[in-house]
Amino acid sequence: MPLWFWLNVPLAIVFFAAWAGIPLWLVLTRWNRADRTVTRQPQAQPQVQPCPQPQPSTGRPSRPREAELTH
Repeated sequence: MPLWFWLNVPLAIVFFAAWAGIPLWLVLTRWNRADRTVTRQPQAQPQVQPCPQPQPSTGRPSRPREAELTH
């Protein structure tokens, strides 16, 4: 094989190691922080609101009145 191919192999190894190693390092070190549980603020409780009840149906489709369309 040509010499230029073998000169590019170490460069490819460095780029591949950075491509796989940097994200892996970020993921592994993110969850191992001891101060994460100490500085964590308590979460607010969600306020529950009742769902609105549907209006009873009159049996016919609701359409705007003609007076509202002309003005």
